[in-house]
Amino acid sequence: MRLQALLFAYVSAFYLSSGSPPPLKVTDALHVNLDNSVIEVILKNEDRGRQDIRRLLAFSSDEEEWVFLSKESLRKGQNSLVLVNRAGTIDRNVDLWMESGFNNFANGVHCRPLDDLAQFYSTLVYYHFHPRLLVTEDCAKYLKNHASQKIPPAGQDTFLSYCKSYSGLPSDEDIRSMIMRSVHAQAVVDGTRVINNVCSEVGIVEYRLTGLGLTHFKAMNEQELYTAAGDLSTRMTSDSCFCKPDKTLDWSQQPSIPIPRLMNQLTQQLQVASSGLVYVRYIPY
Repeated sequence: MRLQALLFAYVSAFYLSSGSPPPLKVTDALHVNLDNSVIEVILKNEDRGRQDIRRLLAFSSDEEEWVFLSKESLRKGQNSLVLVNRAGTIDRNVDLWMESGFNNFANGVHCRPLDDLAQFYSTLVYYHFHPRLLVTEDCAKYLKNHASQKIPPAGQDTFLSYCKSYSGLPSDEDIRSMIMRSVHAQAVVDGTRVINNVCSEVGIVEYRLTGLGLTHFKAMNEQELYTAAGDLSTRMTSDSCFCKPDKTLDWSQQPSIPIPRLMNQLTQQLQVASSGLVYVRYIPY
């Protein structure tokens, strides 16, 4: 079932490398879309979309990203936004999720993020997820870096809790992407809110620029922005990452901390490491 936007300016917010707007496709649920020829749209509220993401965590080996667009955030004067599919006209005042192309961006298919959505919506809420498979990969990375260090039985549960928690944090590239898309959206319509979320099996981590952060980065040109965003994201994640070869821990001596409390601690560490430029919080399921 295909979705078309009658408002050309709306459709032109999406580009393939060829410069032509890709067709939109309505699907029933959020899933990993490996078809680079379409952008998927899901007509669901935010809670139901989050439920779909939680189901994906269990079996997907790929990441995916969407932007949630609430009917409340549709800007006044955008009454011509009408979506049509095979079943007829869809009420413009609906909540919807739109694939923002995690895999597509990584493969270089889309030539720019969906910043132009700021023309139509005052708030853009991005979601992507870290599959459960990442926990296994993170554990394997740590064990490879510390081959001589065996984790005793008394420390295995604690190690796994830390591993799950760190896998639920945004990566350095996640943070850089957030900074750049936030500044780009501000350039389209000043005051646009951009909220980013990473979902994992331990919950959701929300991260976005603070007012101070927006002021700091908006004054930069594109090259300065890319460099400064990368520097900050590297500093934030390296300050809290435990999977570094030079850091050894005796897991049998590490305190056993419930994952929600540990996630609150880690997100606070990220926020402090940003020097007030990024707001970070943990949201349990």
